[in-house]
Amino acid sequence: MPAAQEGWSPDPLGKFNDRYWSGSAWTPHVSTAGKAQQDDGDVSKCEPPEANPILQNATNLLAYMAQNGKYADALKRGRLSSVNLLGGSWNEYAETAISALTLQLLVTIDRRLEELVEAANDHPA
Repeated sequence: MPAAQEGWSPDPLGKFNDRYWSGSAWTPHVSTAGKAQQDDGDVSKCEPPEANPILQNATNLLAYMAQNGKYADALKRGRLSSVNLLGGSWNEYAETAISALTLQLLVTIDRRLEELVEAANDHPA
């Protein structure tokens, strides 16, 4: 499988949820629970992430949502319940929430399919 394009991927060191891949190397930019920080861990020998368009798109969308737009503060705090629905557009909120849930579901399905394919390859009929 080809290497992933620039974007957030699971941290190869496992210390954080995500680490930013520049397209050619891992960077010190990491994130856990939507909180960005820097890490000096040695990732020079870590393999590049595999390209996974569904996971890449979901991760990038959620990172974008957490840093931009009307609900950024609530997402950064992990407090979607604090969003003022009465003062905002319900349709916009619903669309954002449904998009995030749909992407999360697609990522889950994609990971499960990968597990099933691996299991089938390990136990051919």
